[in-house]
Amino acid sequence: MKRRALVLVAPLIGVILLMTAGAASGVAQLTVSDSSPTPGSTITMISTGWSAGRDVTIALSGTKRALARVAADATGAVRTRITVPADVTLDVNTLSVTGTAASGVPQQVVAPLAVHRIGHVPAPTRPWAAVLMLVAIAAALLLVSITAAKPAPRLAAG
Repeated sequence: MKRRALVLVAPLIGVILLMTAGAASGVAQLTVSDSSPTPGSTITMISTGWSAGRDVTIALSGTKRALARVAADATGAVRTRITVPADVTLDVNTLSVTGTAASGVPQQVVAPLAVHRIGHVPAPTRPWAAVLMLVAIAAALLLVSITAAKPAPRLAAG
């Protein structure tokens, strides 16, 4: 009798696990056309797994306001072009899309954006004057210590 119950329960557990794994594939995804844009440039972002017809909010860390609010299409996808604000913080920022998942629960999906300045980064300034000054001071101190440390004359035994 116990063996028969186990034979009936095992497939039921398998079906539940399979259904749970199937639901996980509905999690929203986010891709961007350029993961290292410059301030003021325009990128395309595509996100899937949203509730059809519902608005999603697109935001970028390092900015003070949301970039856009877009309604998901009939398939639950959002495709839009966004402009990276000129006043965005230069660094690795997070692009986020927040809204209602196809399953009806709230969700947020993120992608990193390495926002960098236009053109080359200026070469760091090297403090050669300070280095030379320190070398000169060290040499002078070494010279003073050598001349001040002359051996004392020996007294003749007599």
